[in-house]
Amino acid sequence: MATSTGGKKRPRADLLSSLDAAFAPATQPAANKYTAQAAAQAVPKGNKQQAYQHSKRKRKGGKNGKQQDKNVKEGGKGGNNKVNGDETKKEATMDPLYEKLGADLLSHPQVKSLTNPRTLYKTLNNYLEEVTKSTRAANSAVNSLKTKVLTLDNPVKMTVAVAAEKAIATASRAQTAKLLSGRRRRELGLHLLSGSMKYNDAEQLNEIWTRYIRQVAGGEINAVESVDKEAQRTRNTRLQAKLKYMDLSGCPIEVVQSQNPCNVGLRGIVVAETQQTIQICCPPSSSDNDSDGSIRTLVKVDSRFKAQLNPTRSLLLEVRCTTSHITSRTLCSTTMAGGGVVRLLLLGAAFHALCILSIFDIYFQSPVESSIPSANYTSNPPAKRVIVFTVDGCRVDKLYKVTAAFPDRLNLNPASKMALDDLPNSRTPFLGDVMRRRGSWGISHNHVPTESRPCHVALTAGMYEDPHAVTKNWKQHPVPFDSVFNQSNNAFIFGNRDVAPMLARHAPQAHEEHYSAREESEMAREDPSLLDVWSFRKIKALFAKGTEKRDSELYAQLNQDKLVIYCHFLGTDLSGPKFGAHSREYLENIAVVDELVEKTEKLVEKYFGYDGRSAYVLNSDHGMDHRGDHGDEAPAKTRTAIVAWGAGVQGPIAVNITGDRMFDIELPTQSRAEIQMRLGAQQHEEQVAEREWAALTGLKRKDIMQADVAPLISALVGLPYPRNSGGVLPFTYLTKNKYRANAVRANAQQLYQHALQKEEVKRARRGWLFVPYEPLRSHALDLAEQIDKALNDISDDENEDHTTRDEEAHQLVETLSQEMIDISRNAIVYYQRYDWLFLFGAIVLGYVGLALVLAVAYINPLEFRLRWLLTHTVDVRSAVVAAVMIWWRFLADSPVSYYL
Repeated sequence: MATSTGGKKRPRADLLSSLDAAFAPATQPAANKYTAQAAAQAVPKGNKQQAYQHSKRKRKGGKNGKQQDKNVKEGGKGGNNKVNGDETKKEATMDPLYEKLGADLLSHPQVKSLTNPRTLYKTLNNYLEEVTKSTRAANSAVNSLKTKVLTLDNPVKMTVAVAAEKAIATASRAQTAKLLSGRRRRELGLHLLSGSMKYNDAEQLNEIWTRYIRQVAGGEINAVESVDKEAQRTRNTRLQAKLKYMDLSGCPIEVVQSQNPCNVGLRGIVVAETQQTIQICCPPSSSDNDSDGSIRTLVKVDSRFKAQLNPTRSLLLEVRCTTSHITSRTLCSTTMAGGGVVRLLLLGAAFHALCILSIFDIYFQSPVESSIPSANYTSNPPAKRVIVFTVDGCRVDKLYKVTAAFPDRLNLNPASKMALDDLPNSRTPFLGDVMRRRGSWGISHNHVPTESRPCHVALTAGMYEDPHAVTKNWKQHPVPFDSVFNQSNNAFIFGNRDVAPMLARHAPQAHEEHYSAREESEMAREDPSLLDVWSFRKIKALFAKGTEKRDSELYAQLNQDKLVIYCHFLGTDLSGPKFGAHSREYLENIAVVDELVEKTEKLVEKYFGYDGRSAYVLNSDHGMDHRGDHGDEAPAKTRTAIVAWGAGVQGPIAVNITGDRMFDIELPTQSRAEIQMRLGAQQHEEQVAEREWAALTGLKRKDIMQADVAPLISALVGLPYPRNSGGVLPFTYLTKNKYRANAVRANAQQLYQHALQKEEVKRARRGWLFVPYEPLRSHALDLAEQIDKALNDISDDENEDHTTRDEEAHQLVETLSQEMIDISRNAIVYYQRYDWLFLFGAIVLGYVGLALVLAVAYINPLEFRLRWLLTHTVDVRSAVVAAVMIWWRFLADSPVSYYL
């Protein structure tokens, strides 16, 4: 076939259109919306090409004509044969359809109007009219059309949709052939998709695709009869083979998975498909289908599309790179797909709710055990009464920074006679004097949460927070517990409305007074230290009223043994958040507390006639950061002060500091390991203390845990230790004598009884499945016998002759008691966490199972069904294992939540 300039073939349609234009009448019908666009694009380009080719052929033809005439004259027959041979050769190498046209045809004025697809019919009529006239122009036209092959188009008007349908109908391979060939797509203009198109046109394309897919796989798609699994598998395999190379043009799809998450959920009709992408026409936002729909281009790689075959069936297409691969589950119900996702979400929500409840069974087990016997003392206590001061929210570094300006001018010798007034610029002159001359001091390390209520429970009951209190917003203890107030003969509590009522709630012999919320708000707004003054005034009023003449009953209560007076100072806890822990107001509030403690001691000593039977303990529930916040486990919040003095308290011990350490820290109790671990993590705070507490570096420091304060208060006045106390008596705070050794032995017995009670409770619930803590039974009883024997070797007399022997006996009792305490505390922890292995295993297996279910759902997002997790048959082994586990928990008397 002849080629035009540039090497491109001239399409037959252009030439036929040129003929139509040349012989068309002057009056042309109006162009419709389809032909107008084609004319605007095709006519100018075709006319220019034809004019150029015509001029070229004319010049070339003139030369050939002269040469032909010359050959005829000179060659005779031979020349005629040569001409005939050349003509035959030319006819064999050139398509007659592309031979040059006469200038009279190309110069026709109607060549510029190519707007009617039916002009070819009129062209033939005009041609016949010209032939019958026998004019020169007719002879020329006849010669030009000789040996020409004319292809006549169908005169019926054809739209884009009809042309596409005709191309599909005439395809040789209906199942595997492309919906439209590349050439036909270019002819229809589908490769020229812009940013939008009429959605109505896309719907027409969808109607064609629907008829196409019914022809390809109508039997498998529309089959609704019930068949067995094998037949269904065969049907699906046959359908896959038919649809493997299916053309998607006109297919309505929904994006299920895409590299771009924004494309997930898009719906539209496929209007173009390339080797790497798919173009879909998304419906317009309005309900008018004549509006333009947006064209979105989707990448095939790692994408999934859901194609809707009919209103009740859907098809999942997994497209990878250039191949459309149908998954093994080709047909699935669209309604069940959504239901599977909803049920999966409900399953996940229920599982996580159950796991949240499991936290209470694992970590929120109450440490309170009832019916624990008390361990009584066999000797008289050194004090008849103990006054406890709790400075709420007081930072230990601010309290122990005794002299802010001149620490080097202090005489740290305990035997010094320096007057109290001679201490320059002391923030806490009274407490500084107590620590240097009369008492013992150290740091009390508490636990989280560092809030007032749980810390007061640890101070007075010796146990850390019952985790169930989280449901009470840490304001009320959910379970009745034993404290120093329950064991006392009489107790008086003054302070905050959140603390005082809670401490006296389960102690009928305790008397408490607290200020109202309105009073607290008014005093805090004016000056937070007024709250501390309020507590002191109540103590002052108590002793003023407790005379034999004014109130004989109160007088008798105050003069009984085992009296506990509790004074709660709240001012610092409000000054810190209001002004900051480094503010002048906060430091002045600490100075007010120091003065109130001094006045209280003078008041108590005067009331009891300076009998020397009063003991004093000052502590803090928690600290705070520089902004006044507390609650977490930051060192500034967990490090609190502990100062004890008075009857039964060992005085200060001067030490010589050698090496790099500035403090000589004594850790005598079984809490030593935990305290050492905390000090190792608080190196920065220790370095600051060495600089700011220089006035105290020559005195022995005795650190304890906050739960150890309750045993200390009990030991000072001879109270039985709180039954649920887990604290260890810091016996180095007590004067070394037989009473201290007996108090240490009683502390070990109390913890041993606590461990035995927990063992009995677990044994009663587990029966023959119970596994005891072996050291508690095998070794603790031997230690108890050795302690009693060593205690009897200690003399009641404090003469110098018995000092050496008593020293050895004291050391033996304290060593054996600490060993027994260690075994008892480990047993308590063992029984407290007895079910942890079972509960942790169940939770871990539950999360693994949920992860597997989610993995299956992720791999098959549309096909996933929760019923896959169930089988029609019962697995005997699984049923036996489940029955054994349920029976085991039933014998263990487990809570109902364990069965979930």
